[in-house]
Amino acid sequence: MPIKQGARILALDDAPFSRKGKTALVIGVIGRQRIIEGVLSFKVYVAGDDSTSKIIFAFRRSRFRSQIKALALNGGTLAGLNIVDMVKLRKELKLPILAITRRRPINERLTEALEASGASRKKIELAKRNFNACKLYNMNGYYIQSIGMEKLDVKMLSLEAAGLLRLAHLIASGIARGESKGRM
Repeated sequence: MPIKQGARILALDDAPFSRKGKTALVIGVIGRQRIIEGVLSFKVYVAGDDSTSKIIFAFRRSRFRSQIKALALNGGTLAGLNIVDMVKLRKELKLPILAITRRRPINERLTEALEASGASRKKIELAKRNFNACKLYNMNGYYIQSIGMEKLDVKMLSLEAAGLLRLAHLIASGIARGESKGRM
């Protein structure tokens, strides 16, 4: 089903974190048409395997859940190598999922990083499954992996989703460092 112009998007990004730390803060910004309607937060384990369940929990407890029409992520991981199961998110939340990055996602590099970190075979297979399940687009200066969304909808939402991701990044960075820094 096509997404209407002005649909509410939940954009999630993690705060800067220490690889030696246990958890990382994740900020979600809910907005549409340049209007921010809400912010949510939760923590995930650094290089853990709880990002998907934490996103589902945060979404379901949000008062905006019935209004959110798409979910955007800054890439397919949170807190380092905590892989987000985009297929499961799509199925559980019944929302299209976008993973937006400035650099082209390369599955082999992620797989190599996971293997070097001693990640489980299950986590490596999850990363491969995400990559294979998503369509990859290069538009508006971003690489966008999507699941559950047609190209025209991706194009329509990509700039707004990227803007919301930038805001989530700035808020998360400002909280973690005391001042925002960097770009999405």
